[in-house]
Amino acid sequence: MKNKITNNLTKINILNKEQINKTMILLKRNFNHLLIFKMLLGLGITVKELINLKIKDIDIIENKIKIYKRNYLYRSMYIPLPILADLRTLICHRNQEEFLLKGRGEKIHERTVQKILKEASKKQGYKLSPKILKNTLLFFLIEANWSVQEIINFFGLSSKRTTLTLLKEMEQPILKARSNVFDTLFQIHNNLKI
Repeated sequence: MKNKITNNLTKINILNKEQINKTMILLKRNFNHLLIFKMLLGLGITVKELINLKIKDIDIIENKIKIYKRNYLYRSMYIPLPILADLRTLICHRNQEEFLLKGRGEKIHERTVQKILKEASKKQGYKLSPKILKNTLLFFLIEANWSVQEIINFFGLSSKRTTLTLLKEMEQPILKARSNVFDTLFQIHNNLKI
């Protein structure tokens, strides 16, 4: 049964728990690379949203993050605890106007994030991309019985049509076991020593 589920997950381009675990172990050698993976997977944000995050967008006390779509339009979302712990480490003693992830210029480049995922993909033997990470999160949200409206709000989508298109891609299989999505995605986090 387990192999059947794993094969079906591969067909619909999402990662299973074992692949998530292996990728996190691979990326733990570089704190920023692991954080990029966790944020894309755990928050369901786009690469563009990720690279444009500034320190001031993160509220450690309220455990929230502002994700900007365009100019001043943003959605506020809770930060999963394993990501929050990493963010505390990263933003300590930094200027509020700085970009969260630094590159050679002011911020990390979109292409750099894509290269990180491509290199991890080559080493692991399965495809990693922002879309696959977003689909994986969507799958786990469905597994945790989130409604279409909750998913729309979480991803900051503008219409049900976009969500229903994503859901249609995920029609089968839906796992029987129901659990907290963030505990499931990051259960390995406590075992990682960075």
